[in-house]
Amino acid sequence: MKNAIKTRCTGGSLGATFSLAIDATKVLSAMEVSTQYKSILGAVNDISVTGLSLDKTQDILQQKSDFSNVEIATEVKVCIMLFHMVPPG
Repeated sequence: MKNAIKTRCTGGSLGATFSLAIDATKVLSAMEVSTQYKSILGAVNDISVTGLSLDKTQDILQQKSDFSNVEIATEVKVCIMLFHMVPPG
């Protein structure tokens, strides 16, 4: 955290204030293909579909054979950090 603040400070007499917004949202336990990101979303870790055949992608989505142990996410956690440079006073 200290390093993040230092890299955002411009020096001088300005102080840096920051705030954090944290959210954990329950999600539907399902996986889907994102063509924009070329990944399967909804698992605990995103799975790249680059170079995978349609059959292999279907196997992952249906959790068949080698992919029966893919853990599906139950919530999404997001943290947003805001930094503000505030003059004294």
